[in-house]
Amino acid sequence: MSIKTELVTSTGSRYRLIKEFESKNFIKQGGNLRLHQVKVPVRSDFHHGYYWNHNCTMSFVDTTTYIPYQEEIEATNGPATFILHNYLDYVCVHKYPDMKIPIDVMIFDSKPLCHDFRIPMLPTQPTNIVLGLLSSDIVVLDPLHGLDAYSHHNVMGKICSSPITRVKWVNQSHTEFLVAHQSGDVYFYDHTWKEESLEDMVEETGLDFPVRSQREDRMNPILHWKLSNEAIYDVSFSPDGKYLAAVGRDGNLVVVQYHLQRKIALMSSSFGALQTLAWSPDSKYVLTGGQDDMIVLWSLRHHSALVRCEGHRSWVTCVAVDDWFSSPTSLRFASVGEDGMLCFWDVALPEEHPEGDEAVPQPVCQTIKPSLHCLLFQSPLSQVVFHEKSITISTRDGTAQSYSRPSQDCYPDDVLQKNIPSYSIA
Repeated sequence: MSIKTELVTSTGSRYRLIKEFESKNFIKQGGNLRLHQVKVPVRSDFHHGYYWNHNCTMSFVDTTTYIPYQEEIEATNGPATFILHNYLDYVCVHKYPDMKIPIDVMIFDSKPLCHDFRIPMLPTQPTNIVLGLLSSDIVVLDPLHGLDAYSHHNVMGKICSSPITRVKWVNQSHTEFLVAHQSGDVYFYDHTWKEESLEDMVEETGLDFPVRSQREDRMNPILHWKLSNEAIYDVSFSPDGKYLAAVGRDGNLVVVQYHLQRKIALMSSSFGALQTLAWSPDSKYVLTGGQDDMIVLWSLRHHSALVRCEGHRSWVTCVAVDDWFSSPTSLRFASVGEDGMLCFWDVALPEEHPEGDEAVPQPVCQTIKPSLHCLLFQSPLSQVVFHEKSITISTRDGTAQSYSRPSQDCYPDDVLQKNIPSYSIA
């Protein structure tokens, strides 16, 4: 199948191919690759059999940094962009948009399944990444400033031996992250604390779901939620830090008010599991995709579906919001799936009404078609990521393509500033 050099939306916007890169080919060819064996002690007897997540995960990070473990220290004047791409037992760090060859490749004793960057709030702060391994071990390290030190959690599956499905940094925290498991458990850790024990965790009462909190000081895990009796496939904090959403095998979208530990919404797919979710920039809407081949836009205020998006012919594997082309009145998002399709969707959001206005009508769910519908690969796609000047799509076999963003598909700063959330606990 020939490479798509240009993607054209229904409005005439043209996304042009910048680069195709294949992490698997870099690894096979070897050559001048800088390989780092990250020795994390794992159980030799772990075996999880069939594992649902065969995706390659990918993320961007913008940071002022340097790579001190290269022979020639590479200084960066101003912010630089890096892509972290994990494939099989490897995690590749690419300088964007060059991507000629990874600037570093990390190898682990157990397959990395998922990761999340902690975006530094200051240039001097580390760009820590949390990695979930197939052995259920968790590793936190800084791949852009050196690999000499890392923290190791859930050692040998001591806290939870169930396979890890997702890891996420806690919003507005420099040190805390969560880990979701195939068992339906969610554990919260502080990566600066080394000690781990479940013996001193106490049950909280009067909550909507089972919660245990840590009684001992400086001890992990700091919190344990039992959100489901089935696998959790994706979790995400709302941009304002107020909510945590989760989807999984039971087909439910669960939204929890994070600091109060209260379920505030429970919505379900038409059938099958939900595998991916994403928040709107204003934290008022949640997107889900899964085994019903659809993407659904849910209204948090109305606890109901606002839009159903039909265009995929197989399971949806990832959905992502374009923060640079969304506003309080409209939403642009993309989806990829097992069918090798990339879809863009454009939705006009309903008019805002004051909270408590009883005259607000219940929205009628609409069905829409994509503004871009393109078969990129004959193999399944695993991820789509928007960046300020581009969009990048990853396949399950370790290939990725980046396309440049046309100028008309990016709102001016005064519009984008309205998307900046205000952090809230209440």
